[in-house]
Amino acid sequence: MNAFLEWIKRELLQDAAEFKFATEALWEQIDDESTEPSGQKSSPGSVGKLRISNEMKHKLEMVTANHSLRSTSSRAPALPLPNMNPPAKLDSDRRNLLQHQLAGRWGSIDSVDTRTTTKEERNEVQTNNINIRGPTVVVDKAGPTWRPPPPPVAPHPLTPSRTSSLYGHSGTAPPAPIEPIRREIYNEQQNMFNNHQHNVTQHSEQIEIEESGEFLNGVVDPLPILPTPPEINTNTKLHPLSSASYFTYNRVVWKLNVRKEVFSPKESVSNPLVLHLVYCQVVKDCLTKQTPRISKEERAEMLQLLDKHGVTLTNYQTGQHKANAKRAVVDMARHWLTYFARLFPLSGGHTFPEAQIVAVSHIALRLAKLDSNYLKVIHSIKLNEIADTSLSKGGGSLHIVLSSGERFPLYTNRAKQLQVLINNFVREAAGTANTTINRELHQARLIEERSKALDHKGWQQDMRVINPSSVPFNSHQQPLVADDGKHSLLQFAMHHFRKSPEKFEMLKTPDGNITGSLKVVQSHKKGSDWTWKEQVDLVKYTNQPIAESLLKLGPELNQLAIECFECAMRYMGDLPTTPDLTEVKCVYTILMHCHKHVPLRDEVYCQLMKQTTSNKRDSAQRGWRLLSIVAAYFTCSDTLKPYLIKYLETAAYDKRRAYHGTASVCLQNLRKTLRYGGRKNVPSVEEVTAVSAGRNSKRQMYRLPGGSETVVHTKSTTVVQDVVQEMCSLIGVEDPLEVQEYSLYCIVEGDAFTMPLAREEYILDVTTELYKNQQVFYLIFCRSVWHFPLHLENQLYVQVLFNQIAPDYLEGLLLVTPNEHIPQETIYEMSKLGALLHRAADMTHAPGTKETKFLLPKPVLGYRETRPADWVQMVQQAWTAGVQNMTSIDAKAMLLESLSKWPLFGSSFFAVKRSGDQQILALNRTGVHFLHLVTHETLSTVPYSEVISTRKVRADSGIMYLELKVGNLFQQRVARLQTDQAHEIARLIRQYMALHRQRISPEH
Repeated sequence: MNAFLEWIKRELLQDAAEFKFATEALWEQIDDESTEPSGQKSSPGSVGKLRISNEMKHKLEMVTANHSLRSTSSRAPALPLPNMNPPAKLDSDRRNLLQHQLAGRWGSIDSVDTRTTTKEERNEVQTNNINIRGPTVVVDKAGPTWRPPPPPVAPHPLTPSRTSSLYGHSGTAPPAPIEPIRREIYNEQQNMFNNHQHNVTQHSEQIEIEESGEFLNGVVDPLPILPTPPEINTNTKLHPLSSASYFTYNRVVWKLNVRKEVFSPKESVSNPLVLHLVYCQVVKDCLTKQTPRISKEERAEMLQLLDKHGVTLTNYQTGQHKANAKRAVVDMARHWLTYFARLFPLSGGHTFPEAQIVAVSHIALRLAKLDSNYLKVIHSIKLNEIADTSLSKGGGSLHIVLSSGERFPLYTNRAKQLQVLINNFVREAAGTANTTINRELHQARLIEERSKALDHKGWQQDMRVINPSSVPFNSHQQPLVADDGKHSLLQFAMHHFRKSPEKFEMLKTPDGNITGSLKVVQSHKKGSDWTWKEQVDLVKYTNQPIAESLLKLGPELNQLAIECFECAMRYMGDLPTTPDLTEVKCVYTILMHCHKHVPLRDEVYCQLMKQTTSNKRDSAQRGWRLLSIVAAYFTCSDTLKPYLIKYLETAAYDKRRAYHGTASVCLQNLRKTLRYGGRKNVPSVEEVTAVSAGRNSKRQMYRLPGGSETVVHTKSTTVVQDVVQEMCSLIGVEDPLEVQEYSLYCIVEGDAFTMPLAREEYILDVTTELYKNQQVFYLIFCRSVWHFPLHLENQLYVQVLFNQIAPDYLEGLLLVTPNEHIPQETIYEMSKLGALLHRAADMTHAPGTKETKFLLPKPVLGYRETRPADWVQMVQQAWTAGVQNMTSIDAKAMLLESLSKWPLFGSSFFAVKRSGDQQILALNRTGVHFLHLVTHETLSTVPYSEVISTRKVRADSGIMYLELKVGNLFQQRVARLQTDQAHEIARLIRQYMALHRQRISPEH
């Protein structure tokens, strides 16, 4: 007990104010329930279960009198403590309990920051700043003798104490960390707390008190604990809660910045406060800091607008600026590419290899990369162009399907969140956010209602026959195309199938528009001679061959329709195949009949829609694959088109359907056919077999200038334009006009000349015919028109153009020698170009005599003005002057940049005979040039603005001529050129003329 009192003395001398506060709080006349075994209450002047005599109490007051912040006595030195006798002996139970509480768990109690206040201030703090941690404790503070309890001297429980409370200015401070208090660091803790208090404010006073239900039971009588509502057990996928122990900071000043991140497609800023906050955010971002979301050009435009309205960093938050000025600022920022957009990290794969971030805004989906701390947009997809989105099986990629049928894979670990945001924005942009449809529930309701009203047996699932009504929104099941009940297959059948359509009529609105609902014409119903089920069976799967065509066809076409339906059943597996009717021959038969007889195409489409509706067998998948083959070849009539498209869209966009993936392929094939006219050549056996097995793309090899190869997955409906666009994206060419400068050539072994493939030509039509004839061919991608300037930041772009230009340079086609003389500056430039060619070949040594002659244009070697030794010396000098330290790709880029200044750079050369003279025809961005055969001097030039037309003429002798009509409305002349490449010359002239008109037009 003496040791305990000695400890009290030392603690009081170190922090007298704290002890004074505690002793005053404990020495009040408090009625508490004693926990003594005898059941008696503690007498006044006792602390908990420790009794202190009046003499001891008086001496303790004498010790602390000069240290109390509330004491008004003079600063007289404290009286020494006389030797005192220990208090009366404690009984064994109380002694054991006291030892257990003071020493048994001393190493686990919390550190407590207790600060003193004046009596008046403490009352104010107690009244206004109370935050209850854990279950709420209600304490009666109305009495004048109420005081806050002393600091805890008890171990910190793992769960919050039922009587713990926090008194302080910080309303929601986090709990203090669990840390044992040791004697040697106690002073450091006091200094730390004092410093913290001084740094926050000099006059802020706070009392933080932790009560223990074990040691301070007798201090205050607690009132009944108010029950608190149970915590909601919330599980999050991205940030799961941890049940393990953790450390955290205490009394940290938190600051949350709320920003406007993204606008929804139809969101408007009408609230003045919201407008002001967004306006302040934009102005602050433009005037105070650099953000990757705002490009330099966008920032410059905004600074001009702010300067126009007199907005500065000192006055933008004042009320002097009008709402119109704020709205102009916000409207300009809303049109920025990536400012109001939600960003997701991603990888664009081989389609967009440079993409690092996808930004989803209220206007478009933009793929961007970080370039010099700014987001540079490399590709944009408008929301109205997005038809569907689908997740991969593992959830690591998101596939964007456009209305044109193109697919873009985006690889990101947040694919699910990205899909939800895109779908919501697409629906809102299309105005269909509240028109979602749950088909199964809706059809079930329709069946029941129709059955009761008409006393007929129900409609089959997947038959859309009347207008749908709105049902509760379900984002996981809602297709992107709302089913409005119009253009259903049953409607088409009622009007155009052989069965009598007079039994039904279409319901119409008061203004005459068809609503999509069917009404039974009661006057034509006689007893039970027909039922609704018969009409539904017309557009429903059957396992029996049909006896007549579905549509109203003539006798000849009727027999062919029956044969096509039988071939479809054999291909699907509903009928067995025979040696004469294998699955490949069944496909060939259907395609042959549809090719010869156009009316039969609608019949085949109706047959395949019928056989894929309500088909619960395995043959349904084969039916969809056969439909994808037919859709790649033939269009349908304008009458059937809306019904066919709606049927495919409904099946493709509904992820609940078993074969929505194959239906999506059918939809893409049909759209390509409607755009490009469909395939022309019969598919090969390998292609039919692959499609029947579910493989709808082929690895086709394409070559680049220089001999390098790349693989592009080619589908049955891939056209040349698709390949050119994909290859251009690889070399960094994104401008649609610039893409037109590139072409795909088919080089057939043995052909003297070649022509680029037409943009609308199907790749597999070309390759299938060549494979069939066992011809060796190469598909080569290169630049055919040179209208746009070079941009040499893409390495593959540099490689492709270098390999295409270098042969023309070494052949001497770009070299102009006036009067068969080479200017001196051209000699020096060719010396440097020779050194660049040597480094471009990845050579590290200086070029020798044998190598130099292959680095110069061929015509140069025939001129005696410069000796071979001089050429070697000049090339080596250029090598040592800095070329040897360059990389191979830099040498190629510099060579292209140097040659781009030559007048004949980017020209296509053709040998022609004009008025009996052999000349060279050069086509480039400046016009049509006729060159001297040897010196390449320009003899005459015709700008594209003067070209009126071209015409190809073949004489009776078989000689091909190209007639070029030039001039204007008042004066015209015709230049007749003899050439075997008249088709290619005419094509290039038309292409240059089209680019010339587009570049000079106002919209470009």
